[in-house]
Amino acid sequence: MALLRPRRILLLTLLFSAFLGFYLFSCLSSDDDGYVSTSAPDGATVPDEIFGLLWFVAAPEEQGRTLVVHSGEDTGKVDAKLAMSEPVNPEKPIDMTWYALGSIAAQGKSRGRGRLHDVDGSARRSEDVPRRWGKPLAKSNGGWMERIHVLRKEYPLIVFSKVGSVTYLQWTAMNPTSLLDPELLYSARAKAILERYDITPRPKIIEVDLRVTTAPSLPTSDIADAPHIKTLLTRLTHHTTFPNIILHGHSLGGSDDLGRMHEEGLLHSVFEAAGLKVGWDGEYERGEVMV
Repeated sequence: MALLRPRRILLLTLLFSAFLGFYLFSCLSSDDDGYVSTSAPDGATVPDEIFGLLWFVAAPEEQGRTLVVHSGEDTGKVDAKLAMSEPVNPEKPIDMTWYALGSIAAQGKSRGRGRLHDVDGSARRSEDVPRRWGKPLAKSNGGWMERIHVLRKEYPLIVFSKVGSVTYLQWTAMNPTSLLDPELLYSARAKAILERYDITPRPKIIEVDLRVTTAPSLPTSDIADAPHIKTLLTRLTHHTTFPNIILHGHSLGGSDDLGRMHEEGLLHSVFEAAGLKVGWDGEYERGEVMV
């Protein structure tokens, strides 16, 4: 019996050590790309719908897709298996898979040989697709942890802006007494402030009033989706106008908010804390006008 007791103690020690090692390994190897949600309750760490929207507007494989809004009363979540031009309701949650349908289709075709097809049906070679976007992304959470990681690395700062369509600019030229869309002025100011900071990676500018679909089957009213993007951003970020500056999935606000942080000397530290490289030292040259 005296010999059995040390063996039993040794066995229990080994079991405890193995359990402790497994626990620590699980903690260290867990996915760290969870983000605090912008529209879910405080403390939520599930992938938020805002990242679906960011992927939708930034990923090359989603280019040519626009938000088409339901015309009827059936405005529930869209089925993930439905077509890429299936209408959705920006006022209600949209299935995350819908935001990445273009990428998912490209991933399926890239596993074999042949040509990929854009939303409009035009073909292109699979080697033309950037590997960082086209690689399989279905390891966990429907691939969204990986997609969020790509967004974080490639486009940590995304700006929803307005630049003015050709038609609008022509109309204002013919009507000089008309008031310029204030969102154009505020967008220009925000972009000027960001340009001053010489940020790396460069901010991804989404000119919402220039977004058009490449799908010829959609009616003319569904070609541009700027109003629907605004509705969606309002629901997800509670900011109701353009521009809307999104840093790692969180809205910094608009031009006034950005200008206030700039004037208070806070933007430099905000960008650096988010992992961005800032090339501007904060000093203006003699005679230079402050933005």
